[in-house]
Formats: sequence, C-alpha cells, structure tokens
Amino acid sequence: MAVFFPNDDGVWLPDGDGVRRDANSRRQSAAFDSALDRATPHTPDGSPAGSAQTIRLLLVEDDPAFREAVTRWMRHRGHTVVPTGSAEAAIDALADAPFDVVLVDLHLPGMTGLELLQRLRLQPCGGDVVVLTGYGRVEDAVEAMRLGASDYLTKPAPLEDLETRCLSAARRARTRSVPLRPPAGGQAVRLIGASPVMQDVLRFVARIAPTEKTVLICGESGVGKALLAATIHQQSRRSSGPFLTVNCGSLQNTPLDLRQFLPSAGGTLFLDEVGELPVALQPILLQILEHGELPRLEGVTPGPLDARVLAATNHPLEKAVETGRFRDDLYYRLNALSVRLPPLRDRPEDIPALIGQHLPVGVRLSEPARQALLSYAWPGNVRQLANALDRALLVAAGGVIGLGDLPPEVTRGSGPRAGRANDSPVDDLAAHERAHIETILRRVGGNKTQAARILGIHRRKLYRLIERFGIEQTAGG
Repeated sequence: MAVFFPNDDGVWLPDGDGVRRDANSRRQSAAFDSALDRATPHTPDGSPAGSAQTIRLLLVEDDPAFREAVTRWMRHRGHTVVPTGSAEAAIDALADAPFDVVLVDLHLPGMTGLELLQRLRLQPCGGDVVVLTGYGRVEDAVEAMRLGASDYLTKPAPLEDLETRCLSAARRARTRSVPLRPPAGGQAVRLIGASPVMQDVLRFVARIAPTEKTVLICGESGVGKALLAATIHQQSRRSSGPFLTVNCGSLQNTPLDLRQFLPSAGGTLFLDEVGELPVALQPILLQILEHGELPRLEGVTPGPLDARVLAATNHPLEKAVETGRFRDDLYYRLNALSVRLPPLRDRPEDIPALIGQHLPVGVRLSEPARQALLSYAWPGNVRQLANALDRALLVAAGGVIGLGDLPPEVTRGSGPRAGRANDSPVDDLAAHERAHIETILRRVGGNKTQAARILGIHRRKLYRLIERFGIEQTAGG
C-alpha cells in the first residue's frame, strides 16, 4: 500500500520506497501544518474560520495517511467529516445519517468502490458521489461516472482542488434533493427570475405543473434545466413522492437496467440529456411512455410505472430527428408540452439575485468584483456563475470577495456583453461557446473527459463541438 506525504503546497505525494522515516515525517508534518495555516484564516482565538459553505462528508479511503490528510484538511476548513476505511464501514455510516458528499476510493479492500457505487445506485445516499483513484485509470473513473458518480479525482491531488470539487458536488446534490423533502415550514426551492423572459417561464410552469403531461425542457448547458424540472415536481400533485434523475448520456446501448427507474414510482422521473439516449434504447423508452409500464427485460418484472416523465435537452431534437439520430415518434411523445429556459446573457438583470442566492450570509462582494460578475457574458450560464462563486468562496479571506478571487476568464472580461451590438445573435453565441470550450480545454491540458465533466455535457457531444468549431486538438483523454 502506498504511503503519501504532503509537500509544501498541500499536495500528497507517494513516498519513494514506501517507508516513512521519522525525520521526514516530522518535516512533512510541519509543512502540512504550515499549509493548513496558509489555507485558512483564523479567528482571534486562533481557531480556523473555515469555508463560507460547509458540508457533511463521508470519506471512504483505505490508505490511512491519505485518509488522515483529507480528514484534517476538511475539518480545518470547517466541514464535518466521517472517515471510513472500507465500503462496508461506509454502508454502516450511511445507515446512521445522510451526507452531502460521499468521497470514495475506487480501489478498496473487500467491496470495491465500483461495487459500492452499484449499491448506492439502488439505495441512494441522498448526496453526490465523488470518486478517487491512485492508479490513474481513466476507464475506471468513466465506469464510476456511468454508475452515478458526479466527479472524479486522481491521487495525488491538491487538497484545495479536492475541497472545491466536494463543494460543487454538495451544491449539485442540494439543488437536486431539496425539492424532494423540503423542511417542515421551510420555503420550497424556486427558480430565480425577475426578468420578463423568466417571469413568462415561471407563469407557464405554474400552469403545466399540476397536470400529468410529459414536459420537454430545452436550453443551453448550465441554464438550470434540472432545477426547472425539480420546480415542476414541487408544484405538481406528486410533490410528496420521489424525484429521480437519470442521465441518458451515461446509459449503455445494452442491456438497459430498468431497475434504476423503479425508485420514481409515485413521483417524477427526470430524463436528463435525453437527446444523448442511444438509438438502440429509444424504442424501449417509447414503449414505457406509450403504455406507462416497464417492458419485460432481464432482471425486471414487467408492470406499471407510476411516474410523471420530464425530459431535458441542450440541443434541438428537431435536427436530431432530421438526421436520424432521434426517433420522431419518441420526440412527439416527449414534446407534449415544452418550455425553453433562456441563457443567462439574455437576462442579465437576474444576475444580482442569483449571486445573492448563492452567497452565504455575511459574505459580500467588492465593487470591482461585482462589476466583473455583472459585465461578463457567462457562456456557461448559471452553472458557470455558481462555479465561479464557489471558487471565490474558497479563496476569499475576511468575508469579502475581491476581484482577484474570481476566475481569470471573468476578470479578463473574455466574454463581455459589450460588443454584441454589431454581431448576429447566432454568431455571438457560437463565438462565446467556442471560447468557453477552448478555455476549459486549456485549463485541463486537453483532457476531453475532464473538460466534458466541467462543461456538464457528455464526452461524445464535446467531440462533436470540437469538430464543429474547428478547435485544435491537443493531447489528452
């Protein structure tokens, strides 16, 4: 088993011969403590101030040194951590309390991380799953994401990066799960939108939510289609039932595991990225929608599926129908009602409210930071804005987010709305989309899998966009 030591930047690296020498241990421990001091501002009594957003983390890691490092770092930052050394111990911990994020090493003794993910797929943990691997095997990480993980990291990893990923995962989980079980007397989660275009959307949603009609939600990546689906569920007659999300882009051609649809009984089944559903699986989904029941497949007992179906797509399905990549009869079945969410650049007046919703109480923006956020075009939409604020919350000190705490692309103004006046909307959108993809690809060294995860799209779609925009290919997965 590899033994890890922290370097001066808080990155844990494996010891060359696997033996921890006392002198090196003392030196590296002091370096790690120093890194902790640099990472977190302290209150006057000397205790760490921690992150503005705190999470409850279940850590599943069999390497004692790395488990201790992550636990110390996250607790120092103000998070609650329950460390476990095996999948079996993690299952016991999940039976006791819910978690915002489960951080799982794929290579565990006994039950493996992938086997744990399969278990969580049938018995959800209530939060998002982020996977860790120390072996650099991308194919394992891809399989993990197919099984429901939302993100992955390769060890050794900077602990700041690990925390950022966990914060983003927690926010995704809360966005998805809060509408299902709102606290007693609490306010239901709702879309933010005072702009006229969003007010039209919200009025339409209020009319269609009480029906049992299938709804197709359209819009660019990151506009909030999943939150809109959750809002429809909240306002429906099925609001007391479950809200189950299935990412169609992650489904394999055969066999289709229909057991993942079963937990939606009595509630809402949300088919995200439905345009990425493989052609071979589309007749099965059509049969489910037409007859309201699961067909007879291996491992599945046929019977009624008592769930309302919502679907979302970030590209026009009409074009997919024309090219034969999507069945026309399935499209018409899904498109009984449709609603389109506008991109953030078309409703800039909503940005201040979105920022206010995202920032914790007591955290404020400096004026330069506020102006930068308001003037940026946000080609990645609300998701990109949320990620930028997550980053700023992590690095900001003293409860004030300054200009230097924002991502470089925002402070450089690489996507300002000024300059749109003389461009056609289509050309402007394409230019922003290409620039955003190129920025992400540069940030991850050309790794297509990581870039697709950050962009919130399937890797196949990323390859199509790279080809469409003529983006120069670089080395990377």
